[in-house]
Amino acid sequence: MKESFVDVAGDSNVLDTKEEVCGPLPESNTVQLEVNVPPACTEDLSLSPESFESDQPNEVTVPDPDFHDFDADRTETNIQAGHFWAVYDDHDSMPRFYCRIDRVQLHPFKVDCHWLESVNHPRRVVTGVNLRKVSPGVGEFKIAKAVDFNGINMFSHLIPVETTASKRLFTVYPKTGEVWAMYRMPLSKSGAQDKLQYEMAEIQTDFSVVAGVVGIVSLIKLDNFKTIWRPVGPVTQVQDLWRFSHRVPSFRLKGDESPGLAEDCWELDPASTC
Repeated sequence: MKESFVDVAGDSNVLDTKEEVCGPLPESNTVQLEVNVPPACTEDLSLSPESFESDQPNEVTVPDPDFHDFDADRTETNIQAGHFWAVYDDHDSMPRFYCRIDRVQLHPFKVDCHWLESVNHPRRVVTGVNLRKVSPGVGEFKIAKAVDFNGINMFSHLIPVETTASKRLFTVYPKTGEVWAMYRMPLSKSGAQDKLQYEMAEIQTDFSVVAGVVGIVSLIKLDNFKTIWRPVGPVTQVQDLWRFSHRVPSFRLKGDESPGLAEDCWELDPASTC
């Protein structure tokens, strides 16, 4: 489920630190997504979740996964100070916002954190879809505005973050073994302005700053399953980082979960694919 956040008070029970587009699917849960931070785009192409605003909750239909319980990986006890987490955005409810957890209170649940703001990430306007209105999921980020959450359902997944040599910036790039959603090219004209479509990819090689490329293998969704994908085709090299939209929580299957599955299949978190 995906939900909202608001400011709350209280200081007990605190953990602190100083520091392929999916069609209609059965067995789904309809939930409300309300984001009180909002996107606008700045001309210097420096984007931040704090510039994104949505006063009305978005209704998001999320199918249940076939096997893996992704919600079990994002409970209140999973959120810990010092962690970096991906948060669902208000453009199409994908996990493109990032925040650093500063302080966690369990009863009642409250999280104090800071947004990560993108630093000079290139945006594009492609086939009528303005990516300048979408928060970047890759690149360099800096600490931005403080924000409070009082619900777990805004959180998608823990993200691996590295620091630059100066320790002033944080970097998020595709890493080997991860699954990422990539903007489908060319973007089809759906009749809806800024309607984004995605293809799924398994990352085969880490992003190299020197080479400037990421090795990927495309994933296709299996028939007769709701959330199962398998790799297909050769490894291809992607040079355009802006094509990477967001990381998708994933679980590698053993192949014995159901007849017809292979060992190289993935189950993808439906909250990050549809």
